[in-house]
Amino acid sequence: VPRAGPELAQAIIAAVAAIKTGDVRALVGDHVLRSLDTAGHHDLAARLGTEFQQLSGLIPDPSGGNWRALLIPVHDGTQLQFVRFFLRRHKKGSGGDADTDSTTRFVVEVDLSRMGSVQLDGLVKPKKFDLIIRSRVAIDPLARREISKIFTDALAASGHTGGLTFQASAQFAKLPARSGDSPVGLSV
Repeated sequence: VPRAGPELAQAIIAAVAAIKTGDVRALVGDHVLRSLDTAGHHDLAARLGTEFQQLSGLIPDPSGGNWRALLIPVHDGTQLQFVRFFLRRHKKGSGGDADTDSTTRFVVEVDLSRMGSVQLDGLVKPKKFDLIIRSRVAIDPLARREISKIFTDALAASGHTGGLTFQASAQFAKLPARSGDSPVGLSV
């Protein structure tokens, strides 16, 4: 399960891949399932695998252009929290050229202990990446400069262009797959 820290982004990507495939071993590891078996909890290990496959089945096919929603478990050091991740792909054209015109929009929602609720709203096109960072209250100017530098450096390193916008708003972007505000979040 992803843990808060410097490798969180990489761990979340691995968790999303595990959820998409329905392979619980990819998320928790063989050792956890073996430990459950050894402790006499084979039924719990089997149920975990079954429920994880059911979770995977809830993810619609991305080719339809609809929103996909994932709750990604993250351990914050004391308890399990969830990052809310939404994704929608749109491909223009048809045939082999569709990938050159594809657009992906993603929204990540987290509740941070220092910043409160934050929504990252990104639009990715070939060689272009635009990001809006929404928060309930304005982000400190020093933090905005540091985040902007990280974003600009990442664009330059990847050969992309794009822009970063900060928005302070009591209301976040509404998503079709979202069913109201959830009390889950991530404490960092």
